[in-house]
Amino acid sequence: MEDALSGEYGEDGRVTRITQGDWVDTHCQWSPRGDWIVFSSTKDKPAGAPETDNGLDPGYYAVFILKVEDPTVVVRVVGSRYEPPRDINHLAGHVNHPFFSPDGKSIVVTADLAAVSADPISMPLFLHSVRPYGDIFTFDINPDDITKNK
Repeated sequence: MEDALSGEYGEDGRVTRITQGDWVDTHCQWSPRGDWIVFSSTKDKPAGAPETDNGLDPGYYAVFILKVEDPTVVVRVVGSRYEPPRDINHLAGHVNHPFFSPDGKSIVVTADLAAVSADPISMPLFLHSVRPYGDIFTFDINPDDITKNK
């Protein structure tokens, strides 16, 4: 980061912020073709969601793809939530660490669907939001037709 801030990266020597808001955008990766960025975000977190869950971040991370040529084009491809109704587009718990397949037509994510204990005493106590992710999911996307990824 120090090199980027001193202007050693980028054609014009600047660092450009491409997301902004009162939420967390994290775990980003470029698509193999370089036209999309996949990332996790809490931008869909419900207004009444709890601040913590047994002292940890309660989740509500969704996976988005952002068009590099036009960062205003952001599509949620999978979300997370605890309350019903759950559907194919929403996984319970944390959905994080998205990663493109080599051909850019699938995304793999981790989720804590089975790994989080119902008994918080058995979980180790961390100062930060560390989750024992235990499930891996993959889903197909269409990198050429944005409307098919919603």
